[in-house]
Amino acid sequence: MIEKTRRVCPRGYTLEIDWVICPYCGGQITEDNPTPCANLLKEESPVLAPTVREELKPSKPPPAKHRKTVLWQPPAPTKGSVSWLVGLNGPLRGHDFRIDSDHITIGAIGDADLQIDDEFASKHHCSIRYSDGVYSITDLDSTNGTFVNNEKIIKATIKDGDKIKIGQTEFIFKMVLLPEKD
Repeated sequence: MIEKTRRVCPRGYTLEIDWVICPYCGGQITEDNPTPCANLLKEESPVLAPTVREELKPSKPPPAKHRKTVLWQPPAPTKGSVSWLVGLNGPLRGHDFRIDSDHITIGAIGDADLQIDDEFASKHHCSIRYSDGVYSITDLDSTNGTFVNNEKIIKATIKDGDKIKIGQTEFIFKMVLLPEKD
C-alpha cells in the first residue's frame, strides 16, 4: 500500500499533510480549504481552475524555473579618479587610506574622516576636496600648519606623488585617473 504524504497546490508548491499554515501564501490549511494558494490563484488568474491532486511517494519536485544569475559588482566610482593616502612614518607607516568621497577631513579627533594620533596635529587639521577633476588640500587654521612637498600651505592643488605633512605625520598622495566611460 502506498501512503499519501503530501498535497500539491495549483501553483506547484508541495504542501505537507501535517501543515496547518501554508508557508507560501500564509493561508490556513483546513479540511474545507486544503490549498489556500488556490484562492490567490483565482484572484490572480481566473482562467486557471484551482485543483488539488493527491501526490504519492516519492514525489517529484516542481519543475525548475529559469533563473538568471547576476553577480554582484561594486558601484562604479562617481569621480574620474581613484585616490588614497599612504602613511610614510609613525604608527600609520605603510597603511593606506582610500579617499572615497569628494570631501574628507583629517585631524586628531574622532569625527574626522581620517583620524591621526599625532600630538602636533589639530583636532580638525586639514581637508582634501575633489572638484572638477582636481584634488586640493586646505589647512583648517591648524596650530602647526599643513605642508605639501615641504611648503606650508593654506590651500594647494595636489597631484600623484605629492608629500603631505600633518603635525609630524607624513603621507604620500596617490591618484590613478580612470579611463573615460564607453
